Amino acid sequence: MYQTTGYIQRDRSRFLDLVETDIDVYKGQSGSPVYSYRMGYGYCVEGMIVATSVKNDGEPRNFIILMNNFLTGFINNLP
Repeated sequence: MYQTTGYIQRDRSRFLDLVETDIDVYKGQSGSPVYSYRMGYGYCVEGMIVATSVKNDGEPRNFIILMNNFLTGFINNLP
């Protein structure tokens, strides 16, 4: 973890699909992949855990960025 300063400059939600889920997520799992089993393909990455929080009523809120063409292309082109 590190500390920095900055501002949100613009919305990029059109590139990344963020969803709320009821999949069990625990602190420290941010960045972890979420897999599903697909017949004929085996285990495939479906998304990446990005946050977990608690609603006002105490229920957990878990968020996942879904894999899409933009994110897959970005990851595949990392140096």
